[in-house]
Amino acid sequence: MSLFNRYSSFLFRVTILTGYVLFSYWAYCNRATLPVYIDIVFLFFFIDSKNILSLKNYLIIYAFLLFKLSAWFFFPDNFALPLDGCVYISSFLLGYEIKKIISNAKVTLPVTDQSVLVKNEEKLLLLFKVFIGLKVVYIAFLIYQYGFSSFYSGEMLAEKINNYGQQNTLDGILVILSSFIDNFLVALVALYIKNIAAQGKKPDYYYLAIVLLILPLLILSRSTFAFGIVTLLCVYGYFSKSLFKVYVFFIPVFALLFFVSVYIGTLRLNSYSGTNNATDVTSSDHFFTELTPIVAYNTVKENIHVLKYQYGKTIFLPLFTKVIPRAFWQTKPDNSTAYYAKEFDTDSFYAGFMMPLTIFGDLFLNFGVYISCFILFLLGCLVARVDLIYVNKETKNIDTYFIIFMSFYSFIRNDLPEGLVLILLIFFSKKIIEMTVLKKSVVR
Repeated sequence: MSLFNRYSSFLFRVTILTGYVLFSYWAYCNRATLPVYIDIVFLFFFIDSKNILSLKNYLIIYAFLLFKLSAWFFFPDNFALPLDGCVYISSFLLGYEIKKIISNAKVTLPVTDQSVLVKNEEKLLLLFKVFIGLKVVYIAFLIYQYGFSSFYSGEMLAEKINNYGQQNTLDGILVILSSFIDNFLVALVALYIKNIAAQGKKPDYYYLAIVLLILPLLILSRSTFAFGIVTLLCVYGYFSKSLFKVYVFFIPVFALLFFVSVYIGTLRLNSYSGTNNATDVTSSDHFFTELTPIVAYNTVKENIHVLKYQYGKTIFLPLFTKVIPRAFWQTKPDNSTAYYAKEFDTDSFYAGFMMPLTIFGDLFLNFGVYISCFILFLLGCLVARVDLIYVNKETKNIDTYFIIFMSFYSFIRNDLPEGLVLILLIFFSKKIIEMTVLKKSVVR
């Protein structure tokens, strides 16, 4: 694309963003719902159809579901929430579009020593076996603790919820151990993809499927399974030359994801409520459960005069203490979700059912709308650079992309400390593997 066309496209998109914000503000002022066709036109221009699993699409779709669909479901007469969503999305996209237009599309592929890459692949596969073995031992210990039938009936999940904030030392050790294994497994997946891409061949999906699908199913982790199956599809898209094949797999993959997520969610709900009647729980219940953070966001916004702006207190302090399990430090600083829940949702807090504020609620509680928009603008710039790694097939940095990709949903749905610490710990694990096990393969 010529420079003139790039700038013309940029100005056109900025015009659409401006018009969308103005339309949303008009709807808010007139206490009206923005016509659906305007949202559809907006999504048509900004959803990346060539890279359907881009980080940009992740955030846009989640924000739309949260501030449009979920807000309409829970608060049909609240016309401020859609406007908030509009300015958040538009701020993010403005940063994204600016970064994309100023980024240099030229990619220089590094010269690598293929013999070193082959040896590194062997080492990575060996590490896969070691950490998969550790994870299986961890799961076996949990099954031994709770009993096979209790574990797979959902009682273990319900007990973890009931005992939130009351874990003993053993629970704290298990949390650290599980986090340690999971972080290294994610780092291994990213490094393996980078290694295979540098060799110019396609990956063996055997180990990837075990890490991303089988292990999460064994431990009944629906969120990890969901991200795992999406990651596999993203890996397939990266190595596939046919966009059509990616779309062919897209629908059945998400159908499987939805089925498994609903089933595991039903197990947990039935075990927690003491009922075995799963027919009372519909698929729409599970769908909107993922979007209930809009309730927490709305409560925070309406009661900010009580909660007060925290100016980073519930972000930066918990960021440094996140790695310490609450079993070892019962009074460690609260993140935004805990701070809000203790004030306005104490029953849920002590029952372990806290609704996360999401990145939007966390930013609003700390800085208000205007500074939140600026931070989301900067996030858009960062996400644009990371997405370009995938689009431009930057082998040198593809491990960075997949680490962020596998952690991104947690980053936008949960509190910022939780999402940021997860990403930082995985990068730390990757660095340890590179420094202690792998040899440098780049010649120049």
